[in-house]
Amino acid sequence: MGRVTTAGRVTLRFRDLPEVGSDLQRLVSAEAICCNFLGWDLSYADGEWRVVITGTEADLLALPSNIPAVLHAQAE
Repeated sequence: MGRVTTAGRVTLRFRDLPEVGSDLQRLVSAEAICCNFLGWDLSYADGEWRVVITGTEADLLALPSNIPAVLHAQAE
């Protein structure tokens, strides 16, 4: 649904479609291991899933600009 970047934080928003929550949970768990220099948080609010990634500005700049699409593609 979208990506919002603020100082030290990137928030990714996803529609609440079947299996999105479980796919995101699996992916966030894996990313938290491989990219443990970033903070990874998954939450559900207001009918949508949110992945909040925290870190230094340099680390967050290293994230792909299309990370919502990358996460979605990995979930398939």
